[in-house]
Amino acid sequence: MLALLELQQHLVTHFPRAMQKFQLEQILPDRTILKRHIQEEDLRPGATVSGPTLMQIADFAAYIGIMADQGIIPSAFTTNLNINFLRRAAADQAIIVHTKILKAGKNLATAEMSMYSDGNTDMIAHAVATFALMRTE
Repeated sequence: MLALLELQQHLVTHFPRAMQKFQLEQILPDRTILKRHIQEEDLRPGATVSGPTLMQIADFAAYIGIMADQGIIPSAFTTNLNINFLRRAAADQAIIVHTKILKAGKNLATAEMSMYSDGNTDMIAHAVATFALMRTE
């Protein structure tokens, strides 16, 4: 398991613009917790967080969860992402994502993301993503 500060440094170095909106909250033995601050450009009419924004959050959360579990793998790519939108995400609250690694092998890793509006226990979206791991060793 990767240390929180080490992963944060990697993310700030390689994804500086994304990390202006994201905050890595915790790395635990069974999951990572990520917070994504919502801004005006993330909303669709009706003051609802857009589907593409939630998909971006799920994809990035999967990447972070896999890196936390497997260590930094410079060439890790999304090969599949499935998402179910369950409830309307509050426009005035951050999105909290709990990422759990379902399986990590030599070449592929699959993660599950449970997404919530900050302060609410009702899940707003559920996603599963698979990443190809191009290890250099």
